[in-house]
Amino acid sequence: FLRTREIIHNLEIVTQDTELQQE
Repeated sequence: FLRTREIIHNLEIVTQDTELQQE
């Protein structure tokens, strides 16, 4: 099974990176 917490954590990091790039 996939590690849901790990996946969610990675998605949050990607989201934060995207927001920083948009600024």
